[in-house]
Amino acid sequence: MIKLFASDLDGTLLKGRNPDDPVYDIIERVLEQKKYFVIATGRLMYPEHIKAIKFDKYPVYIICMNGALIRNPQKEIIFRKKINDPFLMNMFKEFPAVFFELIGEKNIYLKQTREEFIEHVVSSELRRSKLPRDNLFLFLKNFLFECNEKDILNEGILKINCHIDDPKENWRFREFLESNKESVVNSPFESNGIFELTDSTVNKGHSLGYLIDKLKINKDEVAVYGDGENDLSMLRQFKNSYAPQNAIKEAKRSAKEVIESCDAYGVPKHIHKILESQDTC
Repeated sequence: MIKLFASDLDGTLLKGRNPDDPVYDIIERVLEQKKYFVIATGRLMYPEHIKAIKFDKYPVYIICMNGALIRNPQKEIIFRKKINDPFLMNMFKEFPAVFFELIGEKNIYLKQTREEFIEHVVSSELRRSKLPRDNLFLFLKNFLFECNEKDILNEGILKINCHIDDPKENWRFREFLESNKESVVNSPFESNGIFELTDSTVNKGHSLGYLIDKLKINKDEVAVYGDGENDLSMLRQFKNSYAPQNAIKEAKRSAKEVIESCDAYGVPKHIHKILESQDTC
């Protein structure tokens, strides 16, 4: 009996950038049957982000920032894990020119100016392609610019995003991360030059394990869905694991079963199928 469904968002539960009726419908059905629904995403999921995609209307748990923070159905923070200060100080010293997006509980901190950051994003084809063109204001709303290191450390950083275009600098940063793997882990959606750093003990699988322990649910009562590198911990940790057809190869290999793609609403259909089968038991 599956009591909890946990799904990644982009490329898994969602067909596009935002939820639509099939997604809302399956969440409603899960909740109506007194089951738990958990969003497990690399997104930041600040309150305004949750409201923008209408998830504030649903009592779901949200594991965000690749597992560094968990929100309960009331969207209150019930778990957080910060990156340690010595690592941050060392990183600032070794890479002073990199545009690190230093993500806290409420804001994203940058050492550079707003103008410098926008120029950096626009000059990167990869970053530019990921901008929410329909709401650039919402994208920048939580950014604080020209922050000093002391204030950044005082706030506490849960996740770091960055993209390093220069090949030599990119390689040097990868070597830096390898030498600091006891402090941080890099879990991007895909290996395309974007870095997504969290504390080394943080991943979606670990945070989902923490949550089901609190809810007193067994691992075999959980179904998980994911498509990217940052979903591998979840797909490997739970036996009822599923990857959509559009997932990366490693996600498909790690999952128990490959289902229809996100474009075909594979996850909502599969959850519906599980609920139907449980209804007949």
